[in-house]
Amino acid sequence: AVKNREFREDLFYRLNVVNIHLPTLAERKDDIPPLVQYFLQKHRQKNPSGPGQITPEAMACLMAHNWPGNVRELENVIQRAIVFATGSSIQVAHLPESVSAQYVAFRNAGNAGNAENTVPTPAELFDPAISNLLTLARRDERLTFARFQKEFAQRALDESAGNEETAAALLGLSGADFKKLLAPGAKAKK
Repeated sequence: AVKNREFREDLFYRLNVVNIHLPTLAERKDDIPPLVQYFLQKHRQKNPSGPGQITPEAMACLMAHNWPGNVRELENVIQRAIVFATGSSIQVAHLPESVSAQYVAFRNAGNAGNAENTVPTPAELFDPAISNLLTLARRDERLTFARFQKEFAQRALDESAGNEETAAALLGLSGADFKKLLAPGAKAKK
């Protein structure tokens, strides 16, 4: 503004006592998960029946977005998702298309190729132990979707020391939906 003569130069130097550079949210992506948890808690106080969790795939969408509106945009997206969410977790469908489009396009482009060139799934991004199971699923045609779901749920159960509630939270599922995934003989603690 000073260069364009829209702001007085002497006034600028009088006001510019301390110059602070704040990095954008795009420059500090590691801050997104704790900010999401903070905004979930903050807005659940206003809407206690809203979701208290976010699925790994929805978090992957948030991590892939560039956030031109910084933290304020992130808060607005979480607030909107809480309003639109019907279950206990925020899912990709609850996010605005402007946020999810980049991630969904990236996933779709990867899935169009062969198994070796597929884009990592959210489970692979957030839990390397699950990666082996997903690789097996890609290579073993006999691994049915139902068996895959049961093995995936069992892995989460193992990771949470047999606690069903914790395992369900890890997968972003309700307790009832998690129980549907479990094999009849799965051992779990309440």
